[in-house]
Amino acid sequence: MKTTNFCIALILGIWSLSAHAIPVSLSQSQNISADGQNFSFLFNSLPESDGTGGFFRFYARGDYTDPKFETALITLDGPGGSLKVNENGIVSNSITGLSLSSNNTTPGGAGVDQTLDFIFALSGSLLDTLLADSAIMVGVDNSGDVDAQSSYRDFVRVGIGYQTASVPEPSAVYLLALGLLGLFIRRKRNQ
Repeated sequence: MKTTNFCIALILGIWSLSAHAIPVSLSQSQNISADGQNFSFLFNSLPESDGTGGFFRFYARGDYTDPKFETALITLDGPGGSLKVNENGIVSNSITGLSLSSNNTTPGGAGVDQTLDFIFALSGSLLDTLLADSAIMVGVDNSGDVDAQSSYRDFVRVGIGYQTASVPEPSAVYLLALGLLGLFIRRKRNQ
């Protein structure tokens, strides 16, 4: 009977320590209100990642219809380098650990805005570098030819997503400690 009680307590204790990873998915938007506007996005108080990487999304609607002159230059704090995109895709990428996963660009027409939608994979090492100070700063600089269209709701949106590091829940640790204390008291009482 004593062995059975001990085995049950041990199994429940180990099970209670199982950790859970929580997905993090955040995005921020700002309206384009001036020609050649620059944007700054800050994501703070971010938890550690599980080391497997994540994604970065750049989504914008605006006057990006001329691929030669109308571009967005994206910078991420930490790793250095930059990423330049236009309606045809990536113009340049000097950020190590950032690779294109999908590009769903919707062409505009005469007087119609262009929609740029890029999703990039973040390597585990790049994400850990970005999260080193629990915050991620993203800069977006539209070229001077990206005009503000007052009749449209032009905007720039950036997003980030990843899995958090698995951490045991504090209540589970307390339950395990309480169970072990109960076993210790019972053992002392039976002696």
